[in-house]
Amino acid sequence: AQATRVTISLAYKRKELALVITDNGIGFDAEKARSKGSGFNNLYQRTSVIDAQLEVVSGSFGTSITITIKE
Repeated sequence: AQATRVTISLAYKRKELALVITDNGIGFDAEKARSKGSGFNNLYQRTSVIDAQLEVVSGSFGTSITITIKE
């Protein structure tokens, strides 16, 4: 919430594809968000289906979501 900037990047290096989405919002408690609703649970399930890793980091600095797929 309250983000004024969102950055989306896609990078491929060393046989690894990474999608990174970041914002400069007020952040949230990522563990609480995972236990409520289905949004993050869906992300975790879908990344596991394609054998990818999902990392969610959030705090007063904003939020960063990274999905990494290895060859």
